[in-house]
Amino acid sequence: MLLGQRARAQSRTVRYLDGDLKSGTLSAFYNRERSRPPSLDPVDFRGWVLEALDQMEADRVSRLLDVSGGSSSMEELLRDLQLPKYCEANDFEFAWLCVLGPDLEDFEHVRTAVQAGHMKPRHWCSR
Repeated sequence: MLLGQRARAQSRTVRYLDGDLKSGTLSAFYNRERSRPPSLDPVDFRGWVLEALDQMEADRVSRLLDVSGGSSSMEELLRDLQLPKYCEANDFEFAWLCVLGPDLEDFEHVRTAVQAGHMKPRHWCSR
């Protein structure tokens, strides 16, 4: 949400993609301005993300995607989509934002992604 608020403060348009159907944080704050996948089914989720990427390529409007950690099928899907590479190939800036809770499990999701090479320091936003 912080990145979206920052973009809006700079008069940029942002589209919110709430892929975390468990908590629905983005939906709670941006109900009218967000998109959600039709279900947790990996096929539905993949189609929803790909459609959003096609729209982003066409309208050149930033997307903020919220996904839940901890789901192995979700982690596999995100790895297969290779969003950083897609964004780079289409001249979009990609940034990971990891929000960690107080549980060690939260940290483990990030550590595992970094060790597997899915999240790399060059993808981190330092601004």
